[in-house]
Amino acid sequence: MEIEWLIDQLKRYPNLQAEDMLKALYQSEFGCAHFTLGEKQGLKHILKELDGLSSAYTPADLVEPIGDRFCRVHLAKIKARGLNPATLARLFFLSSQTKPENQNNFVAKLACFLDCCKKGTLPFDPVYVQTLIAENQKSGSPAIHHSPKFHQLYHPAYRVIRADYGALLPLLCKIDTVMRQKESAIVAIDGNSAAGKTTLSSFLAQVYDANVLHMDHFFLRPSQRTPARLSSPGGNVDYERFLHDVLNPLSKGGSFTFCPYNCKTQSFDDPITVTPKPLRIVEGAYSMHPTLSGNYDVSVFLSLDFASQKSRILLRNGVSMQ
Repeated sequence: MEIEWLIDQLKRYPNLQAEDMLKALYQSEFGCAHFTLGEKQGLKHILKELDGLSSAYTPADLVEPIGDRFCRVHLAKIKARGLNPATLARLFFLSSQTKPENQNNFVAKLACFLDCCKKGTLPFDPVYVQTLIAENQKSGSPAIHHSPKFHQLYHPAYRVIRADYGALLPLLCKIDTVMRQKESAIVAIDGNSAAGKTTLSSFLAQVYDANVLHMDHFFLRPSQRTPARLSSPGGNVDYERFLHDVLNPLSKGGSFTFCPYNCKTQSFDDPITVTPKPLRIVEGAYSMHPTLSGNYDVSVFLSLDFASQKSRILLRNGVSMQ
């Protein structure tokens, strides 16, 4: 087990106690899986904590890593960064659904913690740490509380969420900022093939009540595939029809209908009716074509290295589609 983030804990909290390190280890493995309240109740608790925040200590960062799987999001930083408390409550609730990979992982982390104390890498009495671990294991490894000294000095007010959610917080902060300024917003997600556009759009749809519109429904029909058209960047996408059938109606706010083009059958599928929601997501290659880009409030481009891209495409499409 890597101990860099444990040392980082000491840098962030020079006066933390062994109990606080044990709590960080617990969170790094179990996250917030012990959370049993619903999402609405979780939001109420966040709003209450925000009202009672102490100015005696302010964390340096919005996100604090605790291992590879989870992170802490500090409430004192969310307002300045533009994150809606409801968004954090949603992330916290979704993170609580993440199950521990293996109970033995936590046991291994505890053993590493104790070993670091014995070697002097961490400045805690190994005898005391061993007692703490034994008592925790005897009780069935319940959730651990911060020490009184930690509460007195650092006034902890945070939520533990998945680390991959934490990595997306800059985007969510941007979306929330726009959503506060406007009644609705459109997010475009473009990028390389297999870079994760569909995965990201699905995640955003989990976090927000959102429409998801796919550029894959707007490839060119055979009659449109002229050499001149296909030679231009993004020319294989019918961006004119997407603008006319989707983006223009979205700007008007009412329900509308469009027909997705099916490349396999080379025909139009049954019409899809869209009732616009506050957040609208457009995902797919060339969604940020110059003809379309002026219609978006937030734009995201995803990229990845060639080796990873090849591996993902092979996994997704199979050997026969190489």
